[in-house]
Amino acid sequence: VLAWAGLLGMEQLAALLLRTFFPRWLAALAEWLGQDPDWGEVSQWYCGWKALLLRPAPGLIDDVAVRARFDAALHRINAALDAEQEPDAAAAREGGADGTPPPPPPRWE
Repeated sequence: VLAWAGLLGMEQLAALLLRTFFPRWLAALAEWLGQDPDWGEVSQWYCGWKALLLRPAPGLIDDVAVRARFDAALHRINAALDAEQEPDAAAAREGGADGTPPPPPPRWE
């Protein structure tokens, strides 16, 4: 599909990706996030896919629906990070080893 980026208009390419790629991509991400992932790998995976998709068609990111899918992925990543950090935050509220709360999780933007 990406090889056709120069032949298809941006609207057609976005529609094709929205219909065929993004649902599976987001489902794979959701499944992975539920399995205690390596966050470095998650970051590389997200950035790698985003770069791969935008390299042949940089204007794709200007499509509101495409941007929304990337934003949805970031939201899921951040929610999984927050959920993973909750036990640490609860321990800090109850008085951790030194009484200081843990640092906030990194935010993927």
